[in-house]
Amino acid sequence: MSKEIDLNLLDISPAAFAAWQEMSGRIAVVLAAMAEMGKEIPPIPDERARINDDGTLTIYVEISGILSVSMNVPADQWAYENNQN
Repeated sequence: MSKEIDLNLLDISPAAFAAWQEMSGRIAVVLAAMAEMGKEIPPIPDERARINDDGTLTIYVEISGILSVSMNVPADQWAYENNQN
């Protein structure tokens, strides 16, 4: 069973961080276009993380009524911050 955890408790590799930042930037462009079309955009919650049974990590954010975005991170590309378990 996967375990949900606050993303702030984890370290992710620079490559995973860059990929998530790139994806977030693309989402921001879409949300800005939606706002320009008159669509009300709810507040964007903090990203969350889910540790999967196979050791991979899924980073995700759900914007209520708009979209859900996620990205998988290989097991060797993340760790608990300060060796927390």
